[in-house]
Amino acid sequence: MADEGTASTLVLIAGIIQLIIMFIIAGLTGLFAILIPLILTLPPSELPPELTMADLQMVVNLLGIVVSVLVVITILTLIFSILWLMWRKDPIKHRAGLIVTGILALIFGGVLPGLLALIGGAIAKPEPEYKPPTFPRTPSTTPAEPTVKAAAGKYCPACGNPIANPNAEFCGVCGASLT
Repeated sequence: MADEGTASTLVLIAGIIQLIIMFIIAGLTGLFAILIPLILTLPPSELPPELTMADLQMVVNLLGIVVSVLVVITILTLIFSILWLMWRKDPIKHRAGLIVTGILALIFGGVLPGLLALIGGAIAKPEPEYKPPTFPRTPSTTPAEPTVKAAAGKYCPACGNPIANPNAEFCGVCGASLT
């Protein structure tokens, strides 16, 4: 099983690649946005005879839609990058977010960074919590059979640990009655 460091590294790489993709998409968005006014400034005499003004307007409208979609994708990829770079410090805590944004990035932002974030979220498993054993503290419970027999007064008859205070009524380790 992978450790938290592997998941953190995958998420970091996904965030960096997503930023690179965001800059590429933003560049394409700017390029298409510049083309719209340039197309509109073309004089009709410069257009091929088979291209009408209605066709030109349709191209401009299509470019407007493409620019709008690219703006939304640019914003999403920026949001994914920021989230992943913040979540890389504790991928276990943000496991569900990494998986969801990884799937969304697969669709909208980039296959490779989305896949890396998805895998990083999937392998970030929480460590099983260790709960120390609790010992009975009431004298009414039956103490366990002692594993080590020692001289009375020096060692606990229940757990075998040495008794620091010879006047103690209960064991300081297991809580068993010493009387």
